[in-house]
Amino acid sequence: MPAEIPLRFVAKDEFATLRSFLEASGYSEAFLLEHFGAVSLHDLLGASGARRQAFDDRYRGEGLPLFLARLFFGGKQATGAELDRYVPAGVQTTLRGTGLLDDAMRCPVLLHPAFGFCIASDRTDYAGADFVMSGAEGLCRQFVRYIGKEPCGRFLDMGTGAGIAALVASSFAREVWAVDIVERAVRYAEWNCGLNLAENIHVRQGDLFEPVRGMRFDRIVCNPPFEPSLTGDVVFSCGGEDGEAILARLIAETPQYLAPAGRLYCQVEGTDREAETLDRRVVRWLGEAGAEHDSALFVRDRYEPMQFAIRQTVLSNHDSAAVEQWAELYGRLGARAVLIGHLIVERHEGTRRSFHLRGQYDPEASIRDLEGCFDRQVAVAGGEFREFRPVLQGGWELHVRHKPVQGDMHPERYTFVTRAPLPEEWDVSPWMARMVTRCDGAITMEQHARWAETNAGVGAEEFAGGMRLLTWAGVLAPSRGEEQW
Repeated sequence: MPAEIPLRFVAKDEFATLRSFLEASGYSEAFLLEHFGAVSLHDLLGASGARRQAFDDRYRGEGLPLFLARLFFGGKQATGAELDRYVPAGVQTTLRGTGLLDDAMRCPVLLHPAFGFCIASDRTDYAGADFVMSGAEGLCRQFVRYIGKEPCGRFLDMGTGAGIAALVASSFAREVWAVDIVERAVRYAEWNCGLNLAENIHVRQGDLFEPVRGMRFDRIVCNPPFEPSLTGDVVFSCGGEDGEAILARLIAETPQYLAPAGRLYCQVEGTDREAETLDRRVVRWLGEAGAEHDSALFVRDRYEPMQFAIRQTVLSNHDSAAVEQWAELYGRLGARAVLIGHLIVERHEGTRRSFHLRGQYDPEASIRDLEGCFDRQVAVAGGEFREFRPVLQGGWELHVRHKPVQGDMHPERYTFVTRAPLPEEWDVSPWMARMVTRCDGAITMEQHARWAETNAGVGAEEFAGGMRLLTWAGVLAPSRGEEQW
């Protein structure tokens, strides 16, 4: 049986009173970072050694925000005098009623501000099997920053954990569903919805899509477990033997649950292998549904396998034997690189050809930047492609490499060098380098195609491929009249 969480539900008006008190208290993410001199909540939560001691020293002092930081974030014991000084009697009663203040005058859970909400989760010293992460961790926060936040109808947070992505979505989605296989996570998510007065969120327990079978969603988001278990016997807290077990199932099942033009936003960690790259496996996992879905893998970090193994061993405070386990795993997989990034999959309408792309993105790029790359590809892939009038974008350079031939310098290689959001070098055919100078928004793709055929002998398929590459790289953007991406 899973350990029971100490939190209890109270009446809506009591939650509202507690929430109002917290909002007015000054106990905010900005306060925590400034007061402790931390670069992130993850930094403050996971510090050790001398840095941990330095943070602990700064818990001393007066004032309501610091008292709440001691109680809720630091897990320090409160005194009756402090409670009477800082917390109204009615709020004290609610703290005890919700379980946020136990008989030892401590808060048994971690309660911290994030993205405008207060989130309860397990403390780092919780020793149970079904640990519920806080959302303060670096990868959790990265995931929340990279979910699409345009208004939508029905939204699904798959593997919700403490419910932070569902809470964020409650402000822009009409109807939010949050699912987790772990009962403890479901309980935390339900309680967090109560504290944050989120009434449009439905929390359900079950394996992947089982609790929402038969439903369609405009947006699905997921931060799946993707750490290899090394022994292969842990799936739902890790990602199975190779770290991709849940990811593979998620992508294979998602097409049944996406509404037309619906999207999956998924944080991913996986490997490029000798036999198959990660983006190619995504297409394989989609199966026949890949013909009616587009996908784009945006890679943020790329590590050599042993570099990543050593990094994880150090971060996990394991000994050198763990490095040998990682080495054996990556050797068995034929891993060439470990990738961390974000995947977008969209169900497209009509019978057009799907696209499946990959790019390395600048860590400073926003989700809107990545969506812009994706949206431009959707425009180019659409049936009205030849009506668009491509325009040049800024932030790139064309490098031409020459070689001497019979006393003259002849161009040998044409390379577009792009910066954010996809900083990369793109080798292209000479006709593409010549054609971009004509892209001023006045000439349609149809007219450009005729020019390329007449002047460079370029067929329709090669032309379309070249245009897809230049729009993906951000050199060109399709426009139609006044509409521009």
